[in-house]
Amino acid sequence: MNDWLYVMGGGIVLLWLGAWLLLHLGNFEQRISQVRMSLEVRMGAIEKQFNAYNKFFADNERSSQLTHVELSDLKSDISDLKNQLDEVKRAINVMEVAVNDLKLRTNNPRNLRIV
Repeated sequence: MNDWLYVMGGGIVLLWLGAWLLLHLGNFEQRISQVRMSLEVRMGAIEKQFNAYNKFFADNERSSQLTHVELSDLKSDISDLKNQLDEVKRAINVMEVAVNDLKLRTNNPRNLRIV
C-alpha cells in the first residue's frame, strides 16, 4: 500500500511540474515567431552593413585603380621629362663647346681655322 502512495505522490508531483513548466514557458509558437522576427531584423541590419561595406570597398578599389593608373601615367611622364632634360643638357653642353670655340676664335685671331 505504501508503494502505491509513493507512486501516486510522484505522479501528482510530475503533473504539477508539467503544469508549472507549461505555464512558465508560455506559447512556444509565439516565442518562436518572436525569435524569428528578431533574427530577421538582425539579418536585415547585417545585410545592410554588408552591402554598405561592399560598396565602400568597391568604391575604394575603383579609386585605387584610378589612382594607380594616374600614378603610372605620371611616372611615364616623369621618365619622358627626364629623357628630355637629358637631351637638353646634352644640347647645352654642345652649345657651350661651340660658344667657347667662338670665344677663342674671336679673342685670338691667330687660332682661326679655315675650314
